[in-house]
Amino acid sequence: MKGIRFIKAPLHGILDYLVDITLILCPFLLEFPDRPSAIIFVPVGIGTANLIYSLLTGYSRGLVALIPFRIHLALDFIVGLVLIAIPIVYSVEGIPALFHFLMGGGIVAAVAVTDPDSATTG
Repeated sequence: MKGIRFIKAPLHGILDYLVDITLILCPFLLEFPDRPSAIIFVPVGIGTANLIYSLLTGYSRGLVALIPFRIHLALDFIVGLVLIAIPIVYSVEGIPALFHFLMGGGIVAAVAVTDPDSATTG
């Protein structure tokens, strides 16, 4: 199983911040406002929360090491599942659904291939 975990914590940290920006901005850039409010506010809220817990994670991309990297990865996994579930729960189709499925699936995949033992603070 160790062989598939090729993403190290520093790269995961960069991906975290890129995903956060994408989750916060894309619902507005892709014109989600005509959709149920959860389609907008869930990714924006998740992006904001992920930004905060990324800054508080004990890895080289965090500012304050309060959250262990393994807990961070567990939170990421939950975030990915929530993003995948949102368009199903709200019966949303088209670009907003695709956005949620791709972002959620990408986050779950990133967790699956990230080495949880690669985090070093400093």
